[in-house]
Amino acid sequence: MTLRSRGRKDTKNTEIQAFISLFRDLFIFNKLKIRYLEGCCLKNILPMRRPKPTSMAQPEKPYSWDIGARLEPHPGISGYQIIILPQAVIDELPAKGRVRVKGLLHGQAFSLAVHSLGQGDKYLMVGSALRRAAKIREGMLFRVYFDLADPDELILPVEFEEVLDAEPEFKKVWASFTPGRRRSLCHYVSSAKASETRIKRSIECMEKALRGELYFQRTRS
Repeated sequence: MTLRSRGRKDTKNTEIQAFISLFRDLFIFNKLKIRYLEGCCLKNILPMRRPKPTSMAQPEKPYSWDIGARLEPHPGISGYQIIILPQAVIDELPAKGRVRVKGLLHGQAFSLAVHSLGQGDKYLMVGSALRRAAKIREGMLFRVYFDLADPDELILPVEFEEVLDAEPEFKKVWASFTPGRRRSLCHYVSSAKASETRIKRSIECMEKALRGELYFQRTRS
């Protein structure tokens, strides 16, 4: 091969490499450009996702008490978790009678009875349903805002209220139950997530109550 032909071949190879390099650069540029344009379109089409407010933020309405709390195991009952109230709160609570509080626990609405632990300590019992709803676990720090509640106040699930209105006999039996028994039945119904399940439980409670087969009716008789 002569020097002239070798030079022509080297020049041709250089031109091919330059063409390949240019093609690669254009390909990369266009790919990045497409990604950029897609991002701009999505930004204009999709709404901006606002950050969810954290439960540590101040609530909309003022509460009588605002405490930082942690779940602790119940010292006497295995498997139960509680919130021990600070002494400053205990001093302001009624000393006698049934005491109930309601408010926000890590952003989740609640209504709970205040229990005595002995030696002057008081606590709130936090059930598994409330723990799941509030997304809290043992050892986690969270805020609790609450006020005193009427100990006899009862919020009926809609499904349960409809069953009561539809059955006058059940309403008479219901009126004979103590506030604690009523609250227990309401909790049983409202703890179901699906409306269909709440309806079934409401009817179940009605039928058992009319036959005198609820657990506390059998015990009393």
